[in-house]
Amino acid sequence: MNIITKWLHKEQKPYKATLGKVMASRAALDIHSSTWLFVKKWAIDELKTLRENNDNITLDKVKTAVIRGKIKNLKSILALGDKNVT
Repeated sequence: MNIITKWLHKEQKPYKATLGKVMASRAALDIHSSTWLFVKKWAIDELKTLRENNDNITLDKVKTAVIRGKIKNLKSILALGDKNVT
């Protein structure tokens, strides 16, 4: 197993971020803010581009894995908006 394969299969542990003395899990994302709408549009556009690039049959396994990782991260970012709906 090469180093990239090991890295791709490494267990991901949650990162606990803080905002001052407040845990990020108690913080809220304003899904109606212009900042979030900008980030959301950027992520959707980037996701579309990455999916189109991933359809390229000439990509090797490593490049495909990198693109899939980026897609997964963008989906995680977009899911933040779903978690904050009240």
